[in-house]
Amino acid sequence: MKIVVADDLPASALDLIRAEAGWIVDARSGRKPDVLAADLADADALLVRSATKVDAALMDAAPNLRIIARAGTGVDNVDVSAASARGIVVMNAPGANSISVAELAVGLMLSLARQVPAADAAMKQGKWEKKRFMGEEVLTAQLMQHWRPLIRALGPAARLVDRLPRSSSRNWNYLRQNAMRFRDAALLDSGFQRFFAGTQISSPALRARIYDPAFWRRQDGPDGYARLEAEYFGAPELRALAPLQQFLLADLTVHMPGSLLNRLDRASMAHSLEARVPFLSHRFVDWSLTIPLDLKLKGKVGKYVLRKAAAPWLPQGALDKRKLGFQLPFAEWFRGDFSDFARDAWHSSGADRAGYLEAPEVDAIAREHRAGKANHGRILYAITMFSCWWQDQKAADETKAAAAA
Repeated sequence: MKIVVADDLPASALDLIRAEAGWIVDARSGRKPDVLAADLADADALLVRSATKVDAALMDAAPNLRIIARAGTGVDNVDVSAASARGIVVMNAPGANSISVAELAVGLMLSLARQVPAADAAMKQGKWEKKRFMGEEVLTAQLMQHWRPLIRALGPAARLVDRLPRSSSRNWNYLRQNAMRFRDAALLDSGFQRFFAGTQISSPALRARIYDPAFWRRQDGPDGYARLEAEYFGAPELRALAPLQQFLLADLTVHMPGSLLNRLDRASMAHSLEARVPFLSHRFVDWSLTIPLDLKLKGKVGKYVLRKAAAPWLPQGALDKRKLGFQLPFAEWFRGDFSDFARDAWHSSGADRAGYLEAPEVDAIAREHRAGKANHGRILYAITMFSCWWQDQKAADETKAAAAA
């Protein structure tokens, strides 16, 4: 069988075709139409990309032609009707560039979030306006809301990010993981659901993977975020709030007392300290709830009114610095010696047989984390603490049983 390759293809692709016994491959790009027509006189197959236009006249010059293959997504450069009339099969490769498209989409989203195009244009004009081009953290409520219409409009194409391959680069794998979580959170129905997505330490897909199936259906399930919203914010009037208002309300009533203040109280009381939070004076909180949203978030500047109020009291430039949180280095811990302790606690405590988590999957995500394929540090830490607690509970039960005997 003779195959004419009329456009450029990677050498690896040509090697695959040439490896087939009995296939004669004529691969040359840039041929003039009359030259290509002559070469097709005894050809059985034609392989093109987007440069070559395959019309009826070209097909007439190829009486033996049975297949036209387009190495790409579209077939707009092939006269499909003319091919069908001549009994010629037209094929394409719709998924061939899906990874490239997904990479480009993620790159453009990050570029816009960091205002790279505008900053580049200003720099080329000889300007240095770094304060004007302050970027945004990707996982923020306002950015999710900003990108939500575009991600929804993409439809199934938004799922292309799932096809981004893992690589040997830990940073790339973490970026891929964050992009998928961002996409999933942006598609949720309300600010309340996006709040829960943003504050949980694992994704629904990961929980479905590591939870015992019965436990997953009972505690989470495919509608986990909607169930949480109904439980905490089921009042009908709350649905009318703007998405950012919903997010802020959830942060104030759930995350602050359940996590932030809880940690503050434990850490301070462990050292016999009485901590106070002046911004949580009930009068101040009541007043802050009356502030219009555009004074809390002005353009891309968060806590706008607070920044303006504090500016006279702070050194110049202090408000231009990025926020520095108190994040524990879970990712590093579980790539180091702490992972040995965690693995021992998981198996020796009996937590791996408690019926809540799938032991093989927990072991698998631990291996993935150590290999840099994904960042599972936070959920692995939670599993480790659960294992230690489970060991203590077993010991306490044994003590009670011995005393009762």
